[in-house]
Amino acid sequence: MTRKVHIRDNFDAAVNEAATVLACDGVAIFPTETVYGIGALALGQEDPAVQRIYHIKDRPESMPLPVLIHDISWLDWFAPEAPAYARALAERYWPGPLTLIVQVSEEASALCSTSSDGTIGVRCPRNEYMQALLAKTKVPIYATSANSHGKPSPKSADELESQLYEAADIVIDGGVCVGGVASTVVRCTGVGPEIVRLGEITEADLNDAIQQAQGNS
Repeated sequence: MTRKVHIRDNFDAAVNEAATVLACDGVAIFPTETVYGIGALALGQEDPAVQRIYHIKDRPESMPLPVLIHDISWLDWFAPEAPAYARALAERYWPGPLTLIVQVSEEASALCSTSSDGTIGVRCPRNEYMQALLAKTKVPIYATSANSHGKPSPKSADELESQLYEAADIVIDGGVCVGGVASTVVRCTGVGPEIVRLGEITEADLNDAIQQAQGNS
């Protein structure tokens, strides 16, 4: 049976219980600053918990799961050769609703799931709960929206589809997500950024951040 924990009842317990579930190869549903996500520790696409997420969501295995990280230092580990504009965007908008698609280093590729071109989506969430959970796990978390593939993303635990709720080991209820909009996704593998999906952060915001970084360089 899925365990449900309310952040408002005991923040620390909600962090510790989810971290324990994840450490035991479990699957958790949790709030972020955008929408509710479903995740597992980032231990490779063949990990049983990761495979469960694909099954639960009916997500094509050709679509690698993005990772949530605690701070920008993890970007240097995942993608030490990322272009300067990628770091400029991270420094401006992390923690926040921005996912950067970067070319993964050889070391990182041994740990994480990547697409066929060797890239992965990386985001540092600003949600207080997720920051605490990532600090506790000390390992990035694979996370994708907690919905069946192609269905709307839930903004609260009450909006979760019953089959997803029942398939997870733990659901962390943090109320309604403040943002309610999926993150902006930017591909950072070429000479300039390529916007894959617009979210809370606009194209004008992104261009402004890059121009400021270039002006200060």
